[in-house]
Amino acid sequence: MYRLPIDHAYSRQYGVYSDESGQTGHRHMVLGAVSTSLSRVEGICQQIDLIRSQSEFAGDSLQWKNITERKYQDYERLCDFAVHLIHSHIIDFTAVIFDNHQVKNRIYNDGDNETGFQKFVCELFLCYVRKYRKPPEIHCFHGKRSSRFDMQHIRGILNARAAKKSGRYNYLPFDTLDYRDPSCSQMHQLNDFLLGIASWHWNPGMRKNLESPKSNIAKRFAREIGYAMMATETPVTAPHFDIWKFKLK
Repeated sequence: MYRLPIDHAYSRQYGVYSDESGQTGHRHMVLGAVSTSLSRVEGICQQIDLIRSQSEFAGDSLQWKNITERKYQDYERLCDFAVHLIHSHIIDFTAVIFDNHQVKNRIYNDGDNETGFQKFVCELFLCYVRKYRKPPEIHCFHGKRSSRFDMQHIRGILNARAAKKSGRYNYLPFDTLDYRDPSCSQMHQLNDFLLGIASWHWNPGMRKNLESPKSNIAKRFAREIGYAMMATETPVTAPHFDIWKFKLK
């Protein structure tokens, strides 16, 4: 059984660790994040480090791309840990599904894919204002990405939209907005693992070999989390494991 210190004073400061999967080469892009109280991050990271330390490949990050037959037991342990965190309401996993065939950057973003992508990221981050009922602090970290957009400018946009939606001009919850390298961030590795699973279920091209190590991990997680097939939106009664499809006009 996993033991994580729970600080009941954590209350309302949240960390959001996001990234994307399937932006190119697949029908669906999955933009998602693991979020949790900042006071729980250290304990989660320690458990992930423990899983890595027990591996024959302790120097490798626990990312979806690194799943192989020889590392299968490591990812079984990570799978079980992720399910425990979600079922115990220690973390939330939120994934937004975009149909790449319906994304029309040429029409809406002057043909600029990066502008469209950053708009999607903003929509993901703003959902945490509602999810956590207007928390005082949200610290967002996206997987390392080459972009010309200044993160502080985007943070200002997010705070302005949050203030407008709340009706309070001084409500500025987005305290941090920055990039992090997933290979060096345990929280991003956990998110990358869950993103890979979600992308596997939503993109048939990833399921050509249903008995591959990745396929078996994806199926194992779906069974344990309680959704035999995750290529559907989750019900509103499951806020700690939330998959929804973005409605593009």
